[in-house]
Amino acid sequence: MLPYIKSSLRKLKQDALSKALYDIFKSALLVIITLLIAKLVPSDTSIGSIINKTFNLSVLNIFLVIVVTIALTLLIAILYSRKKYNLLKQDNFTDELTGMLNQKAFNEIVPKIIENCKRQKQKLSLIIIDIDDFKKFNTEFSYQIADKVLAKVGDLLKSDSRATDTSFRQYFKGDEFIVLAKETDLANAVTAANRKRNLFKTGIEVNGQVYNVTVSCGVTEYNFISDTQETALVRLKNALQIAKGKVKKNCVEALI
Repeated sequence: MLPYIKSSLRKLKQDALSKALYDIFKSALLVIITLLIAKLVPSDTSIGSIINKTFNLSVLNIFLVIVVTIALTLLIAILYSRKKYNLLKQDNFTDELTGMLNQKAFNEIVPKIIENCKRQKQKLSLIIIDIDDFKKFNTEFSYQIADKVLAKVGDLLKSDSRATDTSFRQYFKGDEFIVLAKETDLANAVTAANRKRNLFKTGIEVNGQVYNVTVSCGVTEYNFISDTQETALVRLKNALQIAKGKVKKNCVEALI
């Protein structure tokens, strides 16, 4: 039994949170033991007199010390766990390649954005950005170069993002990006899409070589009366398909 307890304590101390709790409980235990000794040692002895002068506490005081210690320990544990959860959630919602929000984040955040805009009566437009002929780019220049290009695309889109924009990379291996532009009507969203499209006019440099990259964009404005998230996304994808159907692609199309 004793070896098992020692093993459990070692495992408890290895974890960062567990170590913190272990240290707090250890300190609290030392205080409690000291207080109990102060009560148990006769006060008429020289040692007892010193201890009792130093720790002149009642049973109620000891009980309060224990309660406060436990409460503080639980509070620290809750705060630490919440911080750790938020960090894990942030990591889970971040696309490793581009540093943008990923599909998991899209699925959770977009309904909230739509609901907030509806409640606050704000305009909401959606922009989808797709790299032209990216499959061909993969086979011609290798997946390693393609990944670096995608990372650069993500950097450019993040640099152009406004405070009212929320941008996502669609799917783990996708070359599509979606921007939710709050407080933005269709006309201004088209302007924003063209601005983003023009970010790539000079190409993208990777390892000293410049690669010609163009994008096509679809744009739509969310209709809070008739739209659902699904219908708005379908219309957005249809707008993108019209843009990609043009001979030279590299354009913006909008649908209402």
